[in-house]
Amino acid sequence: PTFITSRNAVVNNMNGVGSTNTAISAVNLNKTILFNAGGRTGSSAADTRTASLMVNSTTVRGIVGGTGDSNSYANAQVLEFAQGMTSVQSGSITIATGSTSNTLTITSVDTSKSVVIFSGGTAATSTQAASTSMGHVVLTNATTVTATRGASSVSQAITLYFMVVTFV
Repeated sequence: PTFITSRNAVVNNMNGVGSTNTAISAVNLNKTILFNAGGRTGSSAADTRTASLMVNSTTVRGIVGGTGDSNSYANAQVLEFAQGMTSVQSGSITIATGSTSNTLTITSVDTSKSVVIFSGGTAATSTQAASTSMGHVVLTNATTVTATRGASSVSQAITLYFMVVTFV
């Protein structure tokens, strides 16, 4: 792929809210990849889980577990390419209380030319260990992304965010 530009998006001051938007200069969503670059969050364990996603061509959303504090932020790197990608699909998967996995159906992709980029995850409370409140995503087949976490004996749901990028 031919690289065009990079934008750093920092979503600041998430005091009392789980997500906040920030504006960036316009990008072509079909040629843009977002990387969650972590962040700083509140004092609870849930607040240590951050995620980032593209809302539209000019907006990045930062998300923290729980509600964050006045110093909370989520950081993302937005990379736009001139060519080399045929599609970019964004999504999120919620794994319900008591479950270890869940799936999401996407538009069919060529699995030999596609990758899943993890964009972070959030949990609603701080009562669970990392093995149950964090997870990973994989491209299971041409139309399915699967999210999995370490254990099912949990009392909360988690949400994992991702992008599926298909290259030429």
